Amino acid sequence: KQFEPESFDVVTLWHVLEHVPSPTQTLKEIRTILKPDGKLILASPNFDTWLRAWLGNCWFPFEIPRHLTHFSKTTITKILEQNGFKVTKVFAQRHGQITQRSIKYLAKQSNKKLYHLLSHSRSACSAIETLTFLTGQPSRIIIHAHKNCSRKV
Repeated sequence: KQFEPESFDVVTLWHVLEHVPSPTQTLKEIRTILKPDGKLILASPNFDTWLRAWLGNCWFPFEIPRHLTHFSKTTITKILEQNGFKVTKVFAQRHGQITQRSIKYLAKQSNKKLYHLLSHSRSACSAIETLTFLTGQPSRIIIHAHKNCSRKV
């Protein structure tokens, strides 16, 4: 069902944009239904985390085919700006489940006892996730943006 243009103050996409076949089309539709001073708040796995580099194909957010697109702070900002939004804040967020699930994948793939032990330790996974957060490369990012009415799309 279609929504009326400019009918929403806020739209949230909590781990949605990486699942849609056309993020650009989705953002265009959201821009249409947002009021002129409307806000978009979204969360997404962060492709630029060193956790992804360390874990390779075992990084949980690679879960293809469910995740169709992967974003970093730079790429999400770019796609938002190209579709008529202005990013106002980008937050780092710790998310221990991404770390724990990723290490479980790694444990299954590598058959190494250390990874198996780590995958069952919430405190160890939380500590690893805290390191990603402290280094500015978290496994999850939250973005606040608003509709840029001065830009035609």
